[in-house]
Amino acid sequence: MSEQEPSVVAADIASAIGALPILRPLWVRPVLGYHAPLRSSATGRPRITIVIDGIRPVLAPVDGRVVEHRLVTGDALIVAADGWTQPRPQRPNRIVAINSFDDGTRFEAPQGLSFHSAAPLNPVARSLFSALIQAGEDAGQRPSAPDLLRLLVRAALADCRPWPQADRARLAWARARAHAYEHPGSGREALAAAAGVHPNHLSRLCRRIEGQPLITWITGVRMERARALLAAGLDAGQIATACGYGEASHFRRTFRKQHGLPPGAWAVAAARPLATVPS
Repeated sequence: MSEQEPSVVAADIASAIGALPILRPLWVRPVLGYHAPLRSSATGRPRITIVIDGIRPVLAPVDGRVVEHRLVTGDALIVAADGWTQPRPQRPNRIVAINSFDDGTRFEAPQGLSFHSAAPLNPVARSLFSALIQAGEDAGQRPSAPDLLRLLVRAALADCRPWPQADRARLAWARARAHAYEHPGSGREALAAAAGVHPNHLSRLCRRIEGQPLITWITGVRMERARALLAAGLDAGQIATACGYGEASHFRRTFRKQHGLPPGAWAVAAARPLATVPS
């Protein structure tokens, strides 16, 4: 997606949502109560994806079952900060996506445009997002969800505004960060290309903003996704592919180094009370 003026992105999103005759919310929830390994104030990000047209396949835990969902026009995937989704091979489709980060909000518009705001979601949008998540937990509130969703998008678009010149470095890092979470198999060069900076500059940005080497940060992103996929019951080979490791053995060594247990043993421990789950 190409970065564009915020007013253009906001107008494209507003027009696309306004033209949809119906919205069908779907709620992504963690499976089997695995909240602790997945929740992080630094990495968890509430987000929504609304299909404008076409079919968008996504692997996600919806209503307690991890399956591939074929999202069609009007479907809206609502992901809480401790939820996760796994990209699937893309078919032609157009979407509206709003991803909330601690230091900004990424907007993706159906015409292939995108923009990073200079701030997290405003209080009104955050409140509406909380109400939308709550509606997913209470069947009696679900009929109000489409209206809440439209109000949320409208409120969030108020945050679609330019980054100050002084924040260009954070904008570049926000682009790299968003790409890493959408494509956890990406390495330094791919992240730098997404950020529009030289790989060496990206490494310096990571040290300055995250306080750690880029390779360490990338490994952390991959391990977060790996824990989620282990909790969902995927095997090491599938997880290695999803997280960018060429061989399952490489993934197993890295996971054990990070967690003190091989993936299979960690998954067994994770099935016990949350207090025993290795972090």
